[in-house]
Amino acid sequence: MSSAGSCPSCGAGLGEPFLEIRDVPVECNLLSESAEAARAVPRGDIRLALCPRCGLITNSSFDPSLAQYDSRYENSLWSSPTFAAYAKALIDRLIERYDIRGKRVLGVGSGRGEFLNALCEAGDNEALGFDPSYNLEEGLPGSHVHMVPDYFRALYADIDADLVVCRHVLEHVSDPAGLARLIRHTLSDGGVAHVEVPNGAYMLRTDSVWDVIYEHPHYFVEGALTGLFRGTGFRIEHVYTGYGDQYLGLEAAPDPQPPARHELAPDEVEGLEVAAERFGSAYRTTITTWANHLATWKRAGARVAVWGMGSKGVMFLNAVPGAASIEALVDINPRKQGRYVAGTGQRIAAPHELAERDADVVIIMNPLYRQEIAGSLDALGVHADVIPAARSTAA
Repeated sequence: MSSAGSCPSCGAGLGEPFLEIRDVPVECNLLSESAEAARAVPRGDIRLALCPRCGLITNSSFDPSLAQYDSRYENSLWSSPTFAAYAKALIDRLIERYDIRGKRVLGVGSGRGEFLNALCEAGDNEALGFDPSYNLEEGLPGSHVHMVPDYFRALYADIDADLVVCRHVLEHVSDPAGLARLIRHTLSDGGVAHVEVPNGAYMLRTDSVWDVIYEHPHYFVEGALTGLFRGTGFRIEHVYTGYGDQYLGLEAAPDPQPPARHELAPDEVEGLEVAAERFGSAYRTTITTWANHLATWKRAGARVAVWGMGSKGVMFLNAVPGAASIEALVDINPRKQGRYVAGTGQRIAAPHELAERDADVVIIMNPLYRQEIAGSLDALGVHADVIPAARSTAA
């Protein structure tokens, strides 16, 4: 067995690490009230290794005790019209495909409950959501949604749900197979699980280096995700990629006689190994390239802003030399505005503040929002070069 340890999904020995990143914030989306608190957040190391049997990518240095999700954790994307449109279209498909009308829905890692609320409103459903970051003092997200500010665990498993929604949670847990088995136990006869995670294949293929964060001990390619659910007693109903191919999802139903776990073919393994090694090299190149861009803009006196203070933006600011001195940081999520970036301590501003500062260059952290952000800049009267932070190139 490799020194990198064992795959938490299928138990095979992991390969040697293809990427190592030292001393990063363990919670990119932690809201801090001061620069000092933001700079003092816990840190950890990342050592990504590939499972040659199922294709799961794992941070073998992950310590689950370091990431403590509470009411300071904020990763909602619902302030974006682009994301809201995607989520609502997905909800419509789930309702139509599985007749989720007047049903009992369970949310695992439901955040602020926006997805559950929209699902209940569209299908006249009742939902119970679990998330340790939920603050009950803010009230419930809707009249048909009840929230429990706790992790979903065996204590709550006898709910008999018609639909379990587990969106962007599986990549956060140290034991994804254990959570999958718990979800299976929770489902009623005829029930279905809806699961969505970041698409590991997209990350490797497009050099999306800012997607590597400590909160994610795992990165799933399709074979890893479907293999995990087949191996924990499910029949796969549907697999998809969405949101510009950045997300990977599936729907699965309990199966009393699930098929044997599928192992990747040798050519699939070889392709992933090549992609992983290339990704490790691309990460290092990307850091150097962006450091050079920032230094060039600084010498020229150009005013630089970064738009998008989710995990991608936080990793960009922490990883790229010189990025911690950028003063104009923007996010449309009002809960992030006026708070400070984990690790670097920079203040996050609302979009209208950018109009007061102006900018020559606006780096956007997710290319999917380019049109949305460009429209906002036009409305603010900010005439700047809009440059995606994806890959290692810039205009």
